[in-house]
Amino acid sequence: MKRIAMMAALTCVAVLAAGCAAGRPTLVEQGVQQLETGWVDKAERTFTLVLAKDPSDPAGLFYMGRICQTRGLHERAVYYYQCCYDADPGYPGVARRLMQAQAAAGVSGAGLRFRKVLVPE
Repeated sequence: MKRIAMMAALTCVAVLAAGCAAGRPTLVEQGVQQLETGWVDKAERTFTLVLAKDPSDPAGLFYMGRICQTRGLHERAVYYYQCCYDADPGYPGVARRLMQAQAAAGVSGAGLRFRKVLVPE
């Protein structure tokens, strides 16, 4: 009887562990949620982890650009958006955000324009 109870307990633990892992948000999802709820510093740390794992991750680059843009660091935002654009030119919103950051950076933003970005209509 003890053996059956032990097997049942182990099965429950395995099922719960699998369920928890499946429902756990990814780092990108965590970072987006943190950014959307105003936890900009936490979001920055999360996206730093994302980029540490994969420096060319388009989502990590895009959201680091958004964080920089939020803080008024437009030249740095241009850098991240441009890197995102290079990694995935079709990433949603990156072309528009890149152009906005370049315009906000003013004269220095125009100098940071690595290539002409066309915004889809």
